[in-house]
Amino acid sequence: MKFRHVISCGLVLAAVALTGCDEGRTRPRQTNARVVDVAPGFAELQFRRERVNPQQLTFKTVQDFQWDIDTYDFYVLERAIGVGTAGREWTFTRTLSPDVGSYTFILADNFGEISTIVVENPTESTTQAQIAFVHADVSLPPVDIYLVSPGAGIVGAAPRGTIAPLGQTPSQTLAPGDYEIWVTAAGDANNVLFASTATTISAGLGQLIVTPEAGSSTANFSVVVVQALSTVVYDRNVTAQLRVINGASDTAPRDFAINREFAPPLLPNIAFAAPTAFTTVPIAAEQPINVTPVGNPGVLELDTVLTTAATQRWNVLFAGDAGTLTAIFILDDLRSIHNEAKLRFFDAANQFEYLSFVVTLPDGDPALYPPTSVLSAPGTSDYIPLPEGDYDIYLQSAVTGATLGGPTRVSVAKGGVYSAMAVNGADTSTANLVLLDGFN
Repeated sequence: MKFRHVISCGLVLAAVALTGCDEGRTRPRQTNARVVDVAPGFAELQFRRERVNPQQLTFKTVQDFQWDIDTYDFYVLERAIGVGTAGREWTFTRTLSPDVGSYTFILADNFGEISTIVVENPTESTTQAQIAFVHADVSLPPVDIYLVSPGAGIVGAAPRGTIAPLGQTPSQTLAPGDYEIWVTAAGDANNVLFASTATTISAGLGQLIVTPEAGSSTANFSVVVVQALSTVVYDRNVTAQLRVINGASDTAPRDFAINREFAPPLLPNIAFAAPTAFTTVPIAAEQPINVTPVGNPGVLELDTVLTTAATQRWNVLFAGDAGTLTAIFILDDLRSIHNEAKLRFFDAANQFEYLSFVVTLPDGDPALYPPTSVLSAPGTSDYIPLPEGDYDIYLQSAVTGATLGGPTRVSVAKGGVYSAMAVNGADTSTANLVLLDGFN
């Protein structure tokens, strides 16, 4: 805080002086503030008022604060990856006014830079909703945004505002209740970009933020509804997707079906260690998924269930010996992170109980590096952040420590999304690494 309160006391007895000073001291008026991270190209952001009390934010998270009325420098810092590196920093100065009810600071991804959209909220109502509309997706053109009664549609309705990227509307008062959120191209109500199901808008202050998904789901964008209980709202028609990775130890191709529909199979003739493209699948609870030898639906090598929901993007990895395949299901987040690469490992090397993946600097000694991941087949790691550069990858037995494969030299770039899969080697004492996403 830059402003300082100075109280002068006369030369009187110490006890009297102290009493007089304490009685004259008044705490500055405070204001509520909220910080919202809608910047998908940053894995983590640090937000600071002045240079104290850093707060870590991840995509679509909200933090609430209470600050004295004053003028402050604010800082936003991206996560640093690698020894001796520093992330970029953005700063802005803002005077918090007693005439403003509260503030919302929205951190938006502006083509790899952070832009902060500041919403000045009115004094909060306990009976009415007070909503500002914000456009934080710079990949979209200007849009019109609507709030309408469920089922009413937007024919004949007036938009709540026309908003350019990084723009906002003033706060608008409306009755709390259920509404549908519609987003169209500006000036063209027939070009519907987004239409939600019924969404509850509560009494009090809030924002509706058009937010880029950037690969984090199957949707192009979402609307983050910031209020006392914040939610993320998607288009009512958003789909589920999956892709399949064949890790069968015999390396033969396979057919993949849903609900035993093999005429034709959803994904026919899936080659070994070659992920399919993502394909749209029905949204359903515990729908059967099946794998068979190519053209032989009578032999169900995998017969299990998968629950799919709107916005989800699944990887289905199956591995094991012919006739006894097992599968693992992995939700995917394909967001590209501006200042770092991210790398994920799959394990289909079923002849080893546990496999260690060791990532070293070029020509590094793997004995000096801890395992990045330890997996069993079929298995997967989370995405691992890496600085841009070259690396060696070793495969080791997590039981004996013996090196089973590698080094495999790879190069990764900022913004890259990579994956690699371990498979059985030519004999029972070796494993191979197959480079998949991002390396091709």
